[in-house]
Amino acid sequence: MDHLSKNSKLQRPELRKIEQEVSDQIQEVFSYIRENYQVSGETPLIEVLELTVANALGRLYGEVYASRLATGPMDARLEAFMRPFMQGV
Repeated sequence: MDHLSKNSKLQRPELRKIEQEVSDQIQEVFSYIRENYQVSGETPLIEVLELTVANALGRLYGEVYASRLATGPMDARLEAFMRPFMQGV
């Protein structure tokens, strides 16, 4: 999201809202796991953070893909981007 938002010429408020919501979700889940499961040490915390970010991005990608399926023809670039994630689904 940082890359998209900072380098996009569109700078739409909707992107900022999505960026903030995803960032808040990541921070909330990461903090919850760290505090309630007593995860400590750099390597385990990095692993928890990586899994938390992957989960948030997966949900976001899925929502974008589903909304495009529901609203009209699928953009070829989006379909090509999502294809690897749809393996085994």
